[in-house]
Amino acid sequence: MIGLDYLVSTIARLSARVDLTPSFQWATVTATNPLQVRLDGMTEPLAGAVDALVMPPVGRRVMVMVWNRRAIIMGALRGPDLPEIPKMPDEIVSTDWRPLTVSSGWGEVRGHTPSFRRWGDLVIISGAVERRVGGYLSSLATMPDAALRPVGTQFIGSSVTSHGQASELYMSGSGVVSVQGYTAIGDDPGMIVPLSCVYMPVKK
Repeated sequence: MIGLDYLVSTIARLSARVDLTPSFQWATVTATNPLQVRLDGMTEPLAGAVDALVMPPVGRRVMVMVWNRRAIIMGALRGPDLPEIPKMPDEIVSTDWRPLTVSSGWGEVRGHTPSFRRWGDLVIISGAVERRVGGYLSSLATMPDAALRPVGTQFIGSSVTSHGQASELYMSGSGVVSVQGYTAIGDDPGMIVPLSCVYMPVKK
């Protein structure tokens, strides 16, 4: 025979599990100071404090997450007093791969032509250059598209050469890709420097 104590403890455990399971319910804001909401189907506002990710006015319909005996307003239906939501673009602007202009003293690596493409607000660079006689770290290649250049010198990524040497890649306002900052690159001809990176050009 199952005792009363066992039934009570079982109900308590089930109740605790229910409290730990979040539920989402519609509600109406009934006060803002302190913040109170009335869940649909109830006649009185919820007891206790209500947290909020947004602060809607009295009367606004809101979506509430009830979890672990807490109520959190997750969002609200729009109204004339709320700011406009920026429109999302119909599609992400992207381009085909186009070649970078390799600087004098550097050459393209076979099968890894230095190239770039735009993907939304991001610029993707791929490929590598090989150092030849007269190749300077201050100019590895140039971004030919002025719209994808930063307004000033900007860090765009890091690189490790074919000799295991680390460096930082930067792009100037004129689009020149160079090695600056921390670098362990020497003066060896034949050294390959990967240019692969992703950056968002700074415009302000």
